[in-house]
Amino acid sequence: MTAILELRDVRLSLGTAHILRGISLPVQSGERVAVIGPNGAGKSTLFDVISGRRAPSSGQVLLQGERIDGRPPYRIHRRGLSRSFQITSLFSRLSVRENLRCALLCSEGYRYPLLRWAKPPAHLLGRVAHWLSVLGLEARSETMVGDLAYAEQRALELGVTLAGNAQVVLLDEPTAGMSRTETTRFVELIRRASAGRTLLIVEHDMSVVFELADQVAVLDAGELIACGAPATVRDDPRVRAAYLGPLHGAQTPER
Repeated sequence: MTAILELRDVRLSLGTAHILRGISLPVQSGERVAVIGPNGAGKSTLFDVISGRRAPSSGQVLLQGERIDGRPPYRIHRRGLSRSFQITSLFSRLSVRENLRCALLCSEGYRYPLLRWAKPPAHLLGRVAHWLSVLGLEARSETMVGDLAYAEQRALELGVTLAGNAQVVLLDEPTAGMSRTETTRFVELIRRASAGRTLLIVEHDMSVVFELADQVAVLDAGELIACGAPATVRDDPRVRAAYLGPLHGAQTPER
């Protein structure tokens, strides 16, 4: 089976510091892979390399069999890979509807300033309405993003990340800062909204990891020390040695 996303001996060095140390990881279509590890393990940096924010020092990143390492993020996005960030990244002075519209216009190759497209193509209007429904934000469609509650902003960012129909989606700590009740609801939203897509998720909340992930990849000091089914990884002695605390609860988000 050909992996939809594959990392081959990916390395990243900054001066004498070795941030990523030969990571190889195949991800199958439709699979949900959680990437966990202690602070400083290289999780967000790995996402930077996959999504084009950083070029690896060596190794390859393949998307649907074609190399994407070293390409700019916008080209990788148009090839079908999208990413969200730890810190909400939305247009705070635009409405919920306008944020979704911008995401859809961008995914179809329209250039900034996106809002000059006062009358977007008709098929996009239906897609915006669809995502408002999926996210449960119909009643907030004309609300400025800066006036949304935090959990609502995270839901919208998930929608913006998914709206362009990317087949591979990277979610960087999607539930960070949420209450337990909000987290439970958000996990269900991720499951429903991303059905049929391939997910890579950096997450410190182990309840989220075990609820969502088909596979768990564990990083420690830039190395992939374990990868497999959640129950198998949980019992791996290398994981217990490197990451014992977080396997039994949440941890402070990586910066």
